[in-house]
Amino acid sequence: MKKKTSRKKVLMAVYNDIQLDGRVQRAARALAYDFDLLLCSVNSSSDYTDVPCRNANFKLGRFAYIRFLFKLLFLFLKERPDILYIHDYNMVAFIPMVLPFLGKSKLVYDAHETIAVNKRSEVVKIVRYFACIEKRYIKHVDLVITPIEDRASFMRRFYGLKDIHIFKNIPIYSFTQLPEKKIEEKVKIIYQGILNKNRKLDSLIFLAEELGNQFQFDFVGYGTDEDRLKKMVSDRKLTNVKFLGKVSPQNLHKYLLHADIGLAFYPMDSINTRFCAPNKIYEYAQAGLIIVSSNQWLFRDTFKKYPFGVAVDIIHDPISKLADEIREIAKIRGKSLKYSQAFLSENNAEKEMNALKDRIFEL
Repeated sequence: MKKKTSRKKVLMAVYNDIQLDGRVQRAARALAYDFDLLLCSVNSSSDYTDVPCRNANFKLGRFAYIRFLFKLLFLFLKERPDILYIHDYNMVAFIPMVLPFLGKSKLVYDAHETIAVNKRSEVVKIVRYFACIEKRYIKHVDLVITPIEDRASFMRRFYGLKDIHIFKNIPIYSFTQLPEKKIEEKVKIIYQGILNKNRKLDSLIFLAEELGNQFQFDFVGYGTDEDRLKKMVSDRKLTNVKFLGKVSPQNLHKYLLHADIGLAFYPMDSINTRFCAPNKIYEYAQAGLIIVSSNQWLFRDTFKKYPFGVAVDIIHDPISKLADEIREIAKIRGKSLKYSQAFLSENNAEKEMNALKDRIFEL
């Protein structure tokens, strides 16, 4: 093995708590053993110690975002890495800051979301701001990375890009055979994700009410709509809905193993959600769950090939119809594992990480 000083230096940055971002963790794991990796995050609950890399965990209070960008710039000038690897759309504002100082350093941008907008797009002002920066500066990036081909195809057309690397959102799991599911009388349904109003989660509360106590709904996650959803549950005196709060990627799998059905619902009202690339589909499959999802292409295409789930129209279908579909798909509990296993054999985290490492080596 080469000495550490002979390895390419990579400065990887994310404006987030590293312990809550599985995608960044997997990218770090892919590179840490073959590159001199410095992982930079903000207000992380702890350093990322699962792989041999250095950490720069900035603890910031007021004006955290602006301060983070300037601290990152100073860190870049100090380290002079061979590769600067930035994650997510809120890091695009760093591109014009660092561009005059890049020199021979290569710039990698992992587009976690699709934020491209046109005049008809309805997005919050801050996202439109980042979208304008992305559009203006993305051609200065040496390598763009996205999680799915549909999103990459859109970005190629919209921005005129040629080289986009696909790095799927596949969580790492250590077992080679899915565990057998213990079938109990009560069906346990789990939703994990952000609890914000744009997710239109009222429908899930109505669905829990329609299905009754034979179906237990657990919400894993947090967000601005959490208190209102809890009040809906309280007002309806529902005893089959629980809110479990924030769970780290490392502990999430333990919760999922005890569930039967995993919910993956996204609105269809933006480019980003139409081209969504959720790791939920892999996390649920790794736990042997049946999946009930919204109607995005990714889900429809997957379930057509591997029938361990069903895509439904959560927005327009009446609650009674959705309840009937869930009752029906609950009947295949324990019978869909072979399809989940086949899906996971084709979609492997180690293969994705090795491909990412090889692509970064080429820069």
